[in-house]
Order: sequence, then structure tokens, then C-alpha cells
Amino acid sequence: MNPRTPRSILAAIAVVLGTSLALAGPLTPPAGPVISTGKTLTEVEPRIAINATNTPGDADSMFRITQPGSYYLTGNITAIATRRGIEVESAGVHIDLNGYSVIGVSGALSGIRIGIDSPGCTIQNGRIINFPAGGVVSSSSTTVRNLEVRSNGSTGISVGPSSFVENCLAASNAGLGIDVDDGSVVRDCIATLNTTGGIQIGARSRVERSSAIGNTGLGIDMSNVTYAIHCYAADNTTRGFVVSDQSSLENCQAYSNDLDGFDIGFGVRISNCEAMLNGLHGIRAGSSCVITNNHCRLNGAAGTGAGIHVEATRSRTLVMNNQVSSNDIGIDVDATLCLIKGNTSTSNSIAFDIAANNRVTIILNLATNAAAISGSAGGTSVTDPDANYVF
Repeated sequence: MNPRTPRSILAAIAVVLGTSLALAGPLTPPAGPVISTGKTLTEVEPRIAINATNTPGDADSMFRITQPGSYYLTGNITAIATRRGIEVESAGVHIDLNGYSVIGVSGALSGIRIGIDSPGCTIQNGRIINFPAGGVVSSSSTTVRNLEVRSNGSTGISVGPSSFVENCLAASNAGLGIDVDDGSVVRDCIATLNTTGGIQIGARSRVERSSAIGNTGLGIDMSNVTYAIHCYAADNTTRGFVVSDQSSLENCQAYSNDLDGFDIGFGVRISNCEAMLNGLHGIRAGSSCVITNNHCRLNGAAGTGAGIHVEATRSRTLVMNNQVSSNDIGIDVDATLCLIKGNTSTSNSIAFDIAANNRVTIILNLATNAAAISGSAGGTSVTDPDANYVF
């Protein structure tokens, strides 16, 4: 039997259709000109172009910003001698280079300078190159992100306290690559081939997922009470990391630096790091350090080097659960009152070289198993779970 649509349903559909048509309104437009009800581009994104009209320069700058707001480039800027590219003399200025370059010449000043009383500024998204007095120069709290800062005659990026530098490349500058003052954060940056060092961070600062490669001088220089995680320093002409008092490092790597991989000061904690192929020591430690779960191998390429070297008098340093392999000396302790336990020394010329008056758990050189082991029994019985091992 074919179903039939009840008359009540057809009536309801007719009512709905009639109502929809009634609400649609007339199709004939009203008389008079059509007036836009939308917003202008300036109302949607109230940014100001950096140009001679909006941001006129002065005797030492091509362009000068004196009011807070959001500014952007519409093309490359090339400075002239005795002038900097952009000067900021206001707090709360946001500059978007918009993918363009700020280019210096011989005799010019810095690329972008932010005054001492101009906190809360941001510079992003572009290139700053060839300025004799440096790329970004700020004495105030500044955010710098997504910049390539290259071939400047001084430090690439230099910013004041409480600054944030992210996703920047600082390369071939005749100074430091990146220099941040106290209380700052450097994240996801690369400093390479700079003349006086890679990355320098002030006290109570943090550096994350950043690399310093092939710099003349230090790779990453950390002031007091700083923290580094997932950072990398390689092929620098002195040390990979220099770490001042009461700081911490985790999951960092130091490879092929001319002197030490890590040079750590008083009370520094270093864990889960790797030091390989450095000219002298993998980790060179001062007093009261905590050195745990690190891997140091093949150090001493330029002289007698240890995987871990503790050298301060009355050090009281803890050296625990590290693996040292193929160094001149595995663990070298010249200090006193240290605790050395649970470490493994493999294929070093000297496994352990430890001065008198330290606490050292038993050092075991386990015998090689004579036959293959298959199953759940075999090996050598060990009574001290904190023993140091040699093989």
C-alpha cells in the first residue's frame, strides 16, 4: 500500500513557507546611494606604516617612533652614514618588519635602537644586517621574535632586563650573537659564527632549546641562578657552556669545543647532559655541585682531559650515576669531601683518579662471563648497589 501524506502535514508546510516568504523582505533596494556598513582597514587593524610622513627621522635616525602603537614596514629600509635605521622613544611600541630588511652601511649606527625609558616594545618578522653599532640595541624590557640578525659590527641582539627573545638567528656579528639582561628568556634561537661569543644570559634567566655553534669564544654564558634545558653548544673556540653559581642544566649537549664542554661554578646542578670530543674536560666542576646521570666521552682532544674533573678545594661535590668513556681520565677528583658513587667508567686511559679524603663507594671491575648467558641466571654477584664500575 502506497503511503499518503496527511492533509495536516501539508497544511503545516504551507504555513512555514508562507511565513519565510513574508520575512524575506522586499527585493527592490531603497532609493539613494549605497552606504557601506563595514569597517575600514585601519579600523580592523589600526597599524601605522613606518615612513617619512608618519615616523620622520632626526639627525641620527632614518625613522623615529615617539608614540605607542603598532607599526609596520612596507619595504626594505637602507640607512645612511651617521644614522640608525629605526629609533624608538616610547613605551608600548610594536614593530612588524613584515618580512622586510633593515640594512646598514659603513658609518651607520645601530639597526633598531630602543631607549632606556621605553619598556614593553616588540620587534618581529624580518632581517637586520650590516649595522656597525649592532642589530637590535635596547636598554629596556623588549620582546624580539622571528628575526635574522646578521653581519653587524657589534652584538646582534642586546636587550634589557625582563626581555624575551624567541626564534631568532644571530650570525656572523662582530660581538655576541644574543645578549640578554637579568630575568629574561631566550627560546628556540641559534647563535653562530659570532666574534665574541654565542648567547649570554643575565642572572635569574632561562635559555631553552637554543644552540651556539662555531662562535669565537664561549658558546653559552650563564650568570648566577640561571637555567638551561635542551641547549647545544658545539665548535666554539673556548668552552661550550660557562655556568655561574647556583644554576642548573638539564638535557644539554657540548660537542667539539676547544676547551671544556661544561665549566660549572659553585652549587651548580647538571643532569642528563652529554659532553663529547671537547679539547679538555667534558665537565669541569667547582664546589658543592651535583653532577648526575651525565655521559662524557672522548674528551681530551687538545690535552689531558677527564670526562668529569672536580678541582675546587673542599668541594663537597656529588658525582653520581654518570657514564664516562674513552677519555684520558674517566673521573678526576682533586678536591676533598666529595661523594663519588654509582658511576661507570669505560675504556678510559685511567678509570678513576681521586684524591685522598673523599667518600668513594667500592670500585668494581667485574669479570667477563666465560660462557653465554641465556635465561634468568648468571653474571657476577654485587652486594653494593651504589658501586662504581670499570670495564
